[in-house]
Amino acid sequence: LLQWLNGAPMKPAALGPSGKHLVYGDGGDLVVTRRGAWRDTTPRLVARHPRPFRHVAFHPEGTRVATVDVAGGVQVWSLSSQTPGLVRAWTSEAAAHCSALAFDPSGAHVVSTHADGLNRVWGIDDPPDADPFRFASSRIGAFGLSFDPSGRWMATAQQAGLGLWPFDRARFGHVLRGHKGSVDDLVFVADGTSLVSASSDGTVRLWPVTPSAGDRGRILCDWGRPSSFEGLASVAVAPDGSFVVSADGGTGAVRVVSLDGEARNEIPLPLLGGVQSIAVDPEGRRIAVALMSTELQLGLLVWDLETGLVSDEGRLPQGEPAQALAFADDGSVLIASNRGLYRFAEDTVEPELVHEGVQTFALCSGRDVLLAALSEDQQWTAGFYDRTAGTWQPLDSHSTVGRTINFATILAVDRASAVVA
Repeated sequence: LLQWLNGAPMKPAALGPSGKHLVYGDGGDLVVTRRGAWRDTTPRLVARHPRPFRHVAFHPEGTRVATVDVAGGVQVWSLSSQTPGLVRAWTSEAAAHCSALAFDPSGAHVVSTHADGLNRVWGIDDPPDADPFRFASSRIGAFGLSFDPSGRWMATAQQAGLGLWPFDRARFGHVLRGHKGSVDDLVFVADGTSLVSASSDGTVRLWPVTPSAGDRGRILCDWGRPSSFEGLASVAVAPDGSFVVSADGGTGAVRVVSLDGEARNEIPLPLLGGVQSIAVDPEGRRIAVALMSTELQLGLLVWDLETGLVSDEGRLPQGEPAQALAFADDGSVLIASNRGLYRFAEDTVEPELVHEGVQTFALCSGRDVLLAALSEDQQWTAGFYDRTAGTWQPLDSHSTVGRTINFATILAVDRASAVVA
């Protein structure tokens, strides 16, 4: 108080849950001391940060501290003597104008209010590249926040009154940013810890979906040029996660790379045209490529990695693009186009139309069930299609979307069929 009265800058501080400890920021130093024992307890330096702290908040169990610095960095620090140091860190321009900071009662989320009128939720276990979840508070922002003990409700103090919000972070998904173009294709790695995406910006990226899987997303393959409008960028992952197959949309080029980004093979394609979609068989031996020829006819080629042989499996009706491709357990190939889901059997020449309206899909763990987008009345509906029973179950968590332009809806599901992207 005397420092403030004498014109010294205020140091952000917070009391621990028991009221016995105080944490405060002294410039870029984060310090913890025992309250009421100033003379016989030496303050403990928790962390030294390159930028001054603006806000601090204690974890509900007193084991961690959340901070916001003057440049918009958000951090979580461990106070444990066994595992001290930085736990998670995020950067946000809006955080430089943070007005209040707190953990939710579970300690799994850091919540901040801001001058721009948006509250932000930072999940400690969120994917490393995920945006904070944002929801509006008021046009002129909130200046304080509090949670009820159960964590079901969050209250904010704002100039126009009080805001009361249901707090259920599990209801909302995560948004990962980094591509500079549209995301044309994506697939989970077999162990479910990462997601691989292909973009029209000419890159293939590996995204960790848990903090333990990696610090940030990274580029596995860079074609050095954006995709053309003749075909979408495509990607597939080997079932054992040992390699990724990438197709540069529109040029007919296909590349095999390891998950470390090391180039392994270029697939020689005997036809001219744009690659529409690619897939790897369950044994990781064969690669299927759907290729739109210059005559606008969709062909299916299968490349054997062991023998190097490329076989021509057949054609779809003229002008139908391939929006999804996969191997079934029986060795046949499933392919989705504008009309519906086709099946290319190994012993037949003409493909079989399995289900009308299924225009894109991803295989679930049992392979008899597809996560699919069904097109009806100019709308997309995501759901699960059981190929054996022929039944359709809409996915309530992903709402129906109006199809204003004829671009593919891109779907992915993890190996346990528990997480949908």
